[in-house]
Amino acid sequence: MESWIHRATMGRDHYVRVVYRGVLFPLGHRAVLIKVSERKFHPGLPGNPAYLRQRFFMVVRERERRYDDAGTLNPYGADNQRVKNEFPFTRVRILTKVTPDLRPPETVEVAGRGQQLFWPMLDDANPFRFRIAATDLDGRDSEFELPLIFMSNSLASPRHLGRRQAQAALLGQWGGLQGATEAANMAFSGTNGWDRPERRAWTVADLRRQRVTLAPSIKPGDTSVEVATMGFGAHVPTLGNTSSINAFKAYSQGLTRPMFFPRVSGAEAVIAPISQLGGSPGRNLLSWNDTYARRGFDGAQNKGEVFVDIAPGPDMGTWTSRARQGDRSGGFVMPNLLPSALSRALGPTAGEVSKVLEGKVVPDQFFPATPSLGTLPLPLLFGCIPLSAVIKEVGDLLGSQGDKAPKFISEASSKIEAFFGEMMRLYQLLSALPQQPAGLARAALEVPGRHARGHRQPDRGLRRGPGHAGEGKNRRRDQPGADTADQAGHPAEPHVRRRRHPWPGSTWTTCSIHRTATATSATH
Repeated sequence: MESWIHRATMGRDHYVRVVYRGVLFPLGHRAVLIKVSERKFHPGLPGNPAYLRQRFFMVVRERERRYDDAGTLNPYGADNQRVKNEFPFTRVRILTKVTPDLRPPETVEVAGRGQQLFWPMLDDANPFRFRIAATDLDGRDSEFELPLIFMSNSLASPRHLGRRQAQAALLGQWGGLQGATEAANMAFSGTNGWDRPERRAWTVADLRRQRVTLAPSIKPGDTSVEVATMGFGAHVPTLGNTSSINAFKAYSQGLTRPMFFPRVSGAEAVIAPISQLGGSPGRNLLSWNDTYARRGFDGAQNKGEVFVDIAPGPDMGTWTSRARQGDRSGGFVMPNLLPSALSRALGPTAGEVSKVLEGKVVPDQFFPATPSLGTLPLPLLFGCIPLSAVIKEVGDLLGSQGDKAPKFISEASSKIEAFFGEMMRLYQLLSALPQQPAGLARAALEVPGRHARGHRQPDRGLRRGPGHAGEGKNRRRDQPGADTADQAGHPAEPHVRRRRHPWPGSTWTTCSIHRTATATSATH
């Protein structure tokens, strides 16, 4: 309990406000549950009675929580980085400040704990969804809504406040530490808990195909996907496992932080190379690759840089052999591929994921040489040559043979991602300029000097002469020097370069600052 305000007149309560501290499972943000009981008159009823009316609502006290220290929590072993690798967000902000009035906590309580552990509900069937903004590993924000469980501080961070018998009944056999461990497990797997089948739909957020980076990237976009829905879960200490409990104890800093950590349990996503090149509208079910979850992009155990597995399904996104997919791939390749994983080095891969983890691409597995019953047709070149017949086996993706492996990354997607990557670096450069006043001062002094040197050497700028704008209007196109002026009568600019823009139909003009200043002064 944080505060208690009690107002009464002649033994009759007319206003009581109680504030209970707690945290939101599984994200860990601090919040408070506020219970207000106040006496209200009802003039519409006979005798104008005054009844006590009670309402509940919540206030989020910790709006933003960072997860940069996820690598310090290793409950599964010193070399197991599952906690860090299974949560691709560096910080999470809860945009909701205050909830509307909620149903009594007993509506959907967890493990029979009443208002100590419950789902905040708007009515008997619908949980309240907190508005959340999460920042991924590339600094990109995604907004979504997600229900969260309220856990009272008496469970999340229990203290020795009563007699030993009361402590044992409330906190468990190991006192405060065991009580926090039991509370985390109750929230996760207890009755009406987070991982229970009857509540599984509440743990999935609709991201509406926002792009999320799932693993550390080398180039912009090589580990990101368009996420349709994302499931959330939690890492909790294992009951009876001393090393697991002690790892969470160290991370909680003496139970000042909750004994759990959020994770992404899976996602339903659209993979850009498949949808753009193959034209498949389907979504793919993604789950963490176990090797990546444990060791990340370890050069010895994950040579293929695989980070998620793709589960097969009837509505999954694939490259198929319908005619319209051949048009999308250039008209001469039918990339009939059933993806099995995503790799940072290759993009979508097929065949046995274990081979890709070893850094190998086996053509017969990547592109089957013979179709089997119920599978996709052969991947074909020119509609008749199996791709497996022209692609050699690659045995070392991270070595000299890495550039020989088939990579399925759409050109349009990579250009757009590269453009935004360049914009991000430009933003960082501009943000750093105010921190370098000395360099800016030197640059400001150097420009007038260059301008003055340009006046002393007019031959370096644009000169008056046969190509000047004043004479260009009367010069015929067949006279000598007429090709130095354009049709509008403007002079040629020998120090200005015009080149084609990467996008058709547009050009850009670049020139140096001091030459532009000289040309302007000569013209005027």
